[in-house]
Amino acid sequence: MEVTPRTPAVPEQHVPDTPQDYSLPICFGDSIVLSSPDFGHAFLRGADATLSPGLIIEQLTEDAASPAISPHALHECPFKVLPAARYSARNEFAKALRIAGVDSIEGWRAKLEGDDTRMPALEDLEAAMLKEEEANEGDAEAFKGRAIVYGEPVRLLHVYSKRLLTAAAKASKTAPLCMLLNLTPQGTPDSHFVLHAPGRVLSKGDRVRGCASVQLRCERFDTLSMAVSAGGASGPQQQGSHPMVVDVMEVCLSTTPSTFLVQIYGLSRDRP
Repeated sequence: MEVTPRTPAVPEQHVPDTPQDYSLPICFGDSIVLSSPDFGHAFLRGADATLSPGLIIEQLTEDAASPAISPHALHECPFKVLPAARYSARNEFAKALRIAGVDSIEGWRAKLEGDDTRMPALEDLEAAMLKEEEANEGDAEAFKGRAIVYGEPVRLLHVYSKRLLTAAAKASKTAPLCMLLNLTPQGTPDSHFVLHAPGRVLSKGDRVRGCASVQLRCERFDTLSMAVSAGGASGPQQQGSHPMVVDVMEVCLSTTPSTFLVQIYGLSRDRP
């Protein structure tokens, strides 16, 4: 099957062809790339919104994975690291809308079918949500350039699609014992992940650095961590991947975590 290359939404960049500085801490606002050493040259990639699952890992041929060449669709691999956010006001507003028979926040006024009696209360909840979103944006700006420490909740924004990595709170179709991961336009409390260093004894405040081996635990479901589902392999052509992709596997949440190598893809301009 012939595959039509996708046009990058961001400028093409490369994982450096020289070893990264292991002492360089990863900061909020940086973009990172995650790969799986357990599956050779395998890079985490956010799938198209129309595909399920929403998070996959592509195992590449050795030539395709060469840093000098740049892995296929590397522009679809980076995730920007953002601080944790508040979602309580948004959840309250969405809950009130559901009670009113409105299934989404977008265009909610038009869906009330002229019922003005509930409008003032809903507008107050909407105002609280917008204030919360403004506070989240302020936190994201204030945290830019600050080093990330182990055990701290973060959000991962898929740079290509501008969507947040989020636990879907339902079973994966390819791995029924695992929880599905999706990319969602609006974050939820299920969008918070905590980085851990497997096999290492850490001190309080230890920073996450480039080329570190990490495990990513979902803060909301604290017994579940990101894992490569080898049993959920679907094959490169079924997912519409490049011919140099050897295999495509789902990344989901599991009680058996996988270890990922985290590399810095792009530095925040706000770094000290």
